[in-house]
Amino acid sequence: MPKAYCRCCGKQTAHKMVMKRVQTQPEGWQGFQQFLTMLMQGQHYYQMEQQYFCRVCNQQNERVKQHDRLAGARVS
Repeated sequence: MPKAYCRCCGKQTAHKMVMKRVQTQPEGWQGFQQFLTMLMQGQHYYQMEQQYFCRVCNQQNERVKQHDRLAGARVS
């Protein structure tokens, strides 16, 4: 289980990761071409995104990568 900071709990807790389908899909001719391209290349038809949920309170959280956290830190 990946651990991440939960704002609701206020501490590092175990999180479960769930894959959710992205809702925006192209329509019409462009969507059909994209479908055929993905089918021929063997990729997944639906684009997926990761969602993280706290195992303690079941609150959905964004998982921040370590280098993103360090980039936002200020040194005084």
